[in-house]
Amino acid sequence: MVKQDKNRLADSPLAESANASHSPDVAVHSYERHPGEEKFSIVIPVLNEIDNLPVFIGELDALIFGKQLREIGEIVFVDDGSTDGTLDFLDRLAADKSKEYSVKVLKRSTKLGSANAELAGCKIAAYDTILKMDSDMQHPIRYIENLVRAWNPDLDLLVASRYLEGGGNDWSPLRGIISRSAQMIARIFIRNSGKLSDPLSGFFVLRKTLVLQLLPVINTKKLILYILATKRDIRVGEIPYVMKDRLGGESKIVDNSMKFVQQYFIEILTYRKLARQIKKASGSGRR
Repeated sequence: MVKQDKNRLADSPLAESANASHSPDVAVHSYERHPGEEKFSIVIPVLNEIDNLPVFIGELDALIFGKQLREIGEIVFVDDGSTDGTLDFLDRLAADKSKEYSVKVLKRSTKLGSANAELAGCKIAAYDTILKMDSDMQHPIRYIENLVRAWNPDLDLLVASRYLEGGGNDWSPLRGIISRSAQMIARIFIRNSGKLSDPLSGFFVLRKTLVLQLLPVINTKKLILYILATKRDIRVGEIPYVMKDRLGGESKIVDNSMKFVQQYFIEILTYRKLARQIKKASGSGRR
């Protein structure tokens, strides 16, 4: 079920459609959009993902072919200094012209953080609608269709949430406590985070215009919090999803310690400071 609100979270009016998703946990708004009419760029930060990328691409191609998901126009991979064969795989993928989508690879030799990578990828994306996700299979491929079908012109940001009914994760209780603590801190310091049940999600669709004025940031992890801190009147929606454990490799985001929460506290303060700078520079008095 999609939850949407322009100013605060509420159930949105939904209608069944002949073009509705085959997935049972997403409903489609009644506005008319023909399949494939609006193109999406998928932006993916990567760091040593050679164990995951072949599986990711295989499942993505199967979804696009099986569901005729012609909306996916390109994938933008932003590498943060991989040393495990990830770049060789991505170079071969970009050279493969048989895919239903084009591939861009942004190569960086220095690790600058996932939020920096995502921001860089969004800014070079070809399309105005961007789906941000990870390639480690924590964001299951099948939910791409749900996000694409639920996206509509009344939204600026559509988030896949672990905390809506029908959502969930495979985390240990300790990791769940850490995540909830980080959410609580975000809601205290970033007002817009209260519009979402999962303001720390890394799986979402956004309008490219949301990131064009964002200043560079390094060694931070959650682009969604940066966006929420910067745009006061953002229109948001959510759909549920079940987050899985990484297929391979090591987590780049969460360790099982309170250091995670401390780092997020610093990150949130950084976003608040940058949001003030952006507002001042715009001279408009609006975020």
